[in-house]
Formats: sequence, C-alpha cells, structure tokens
Amino acid sequence: MISHIAKPFAIALIAVAAAANAAGDAQRGQEPYESRCTACHPVDENRVGPAHRGVFGPPAGGAANYGYLDAVRASVVVWSGKSHSRAEDGLFGD
Repeated sequence: MISHIAKPFAIALIAVAAAANAAGDAQRGQEPYESRCTACHPVDENRVGPAHRGVFGPPAGGAANYGYLDAVRASVVVWSGKSHSRAEDGLFGD
C-alpha cells in the first residue's frame, strides 16, 4: 500500500511514463518527466525516490541501495508498461 502522501507523486510519475511509452516517443515524454519527476527520481541515482534507469522488469522495491517502505518491498508488482497503466488507473487499491 502506498502512503497517502506518496500516492499522488507515484500516480503523476506513472501517468507521465505511460503517456510517453504509449506513443513510443521519448521526446514527447522528456519535458514532463524532467519537470515533474527528476527532482526526486533522477535516472541514475537515488534521491527522495529510487533511480529510474532499469525500472521496467525488476519487482517494485527491488532497486539496490534504496530504503523502501516494507509495503513496497513486500508487494508483488513488477513494473512494466501494463503495471504502470494499472497503477495509473488506480487498480492497485489504496
């Protein structure tokens, strides 16, 4: 379960990633990603949130050297285009 504070940020990230991924157009997603996401989620380093390079494939909570909440580490979510879309649609619950 994502905290009520973190949930809006996670949804915003997912929405931006899904919009760019849906069209397969990295340039279309670059500006929203850089303006909304990279302050907390740079591509190659952990900050407030984990780095985003390699986000598709491993299970949520699986990036090395990041202090995930227990709920994220215990989740069964594996990030992919489909799981990002499901999260954007609110299908993972509160």
